[in-house]
Amino acid sequence: MPTLEDASFAIIPAHALALLAPLRDVAGVTVALDASRARVAFPRGQRAVLERLLCAPGVELYERRENGWHRAGSSLPAFDLDTRGSFMPLARALTPSRVEAEIAPQLRVAPLALTLARSEKPRECTAALYDLRALCAWADMASSRVIESFRAALQGERVLLLGANPPWLDGAQRYWGERVLCPLGLELTPPAPESAICEALGLREGEIVIVGEIGGEVVPASAFALFTRAGLRVAEQELEPRPS
Repeated sequence: MPTLEDASFAIIPAHALALLAPLRDVAGVTVALDASRARVAFPRGQRAVLERLLCAPGVELYERRENGWHRAGSSLPAFDLDTRGSFMPLARALTPSRVEAEIAPQLRVAPLALTLARSEKPRECTAALYDLRALCAWADMASSRVIESFRAALQGERVLLLGANPPWLDGAQRYWGERVLCPLGLELTPPAPESAICEALGLREGEIVIVGEIGGEVVPASAFALFTRAGLRVAEQELEPRPS
């Protein structure tokens, strides 16, 4: 009398094929797939394959006899069983098809020009650019605590002070910002985060940029030092006398 172990063909839902994954190396197991089902052919007597197939919902098992295919346990031939088609090894059916890499289209980015525009938004002054001699005159009257609350960078006769609310002196240019210094009353447009501007300019750690009407000036981190009255006087003494 035929038993289930005589089966050598099965039809299961396509999504249930994953149940056979541990048997991908078993010889002789082949699969034909369509949108909704998988037809599985396997050697007769493969108990491990049968045990996995019986776990699939709605499984149909078939066995080969002298007069053709029969549904397992049935004496009537299965005339409507289709065993034709393109069968592939189980391992190939369980493995995704080869992925063909495609070259992404070249991204073309138009350069974006930043310009200064008028701004009515109130902002706190965080830096100012002074004439050295004018700053020395102010320092004669300022307390050491106020003076030493700033960091300074010296270039020739110009001194850049960084810190909250630097002194208001005639002729000084006052700025807002942290690493991108814009003149008070102006702002960069189109607006962009300061971090993005620093990255676009390739600023290194500690460097700042002073934005002007016709460009920007990068000040290196090494240019800054603690602002002191003594250091200011030394810098003033090294200046060439102004013509009378």
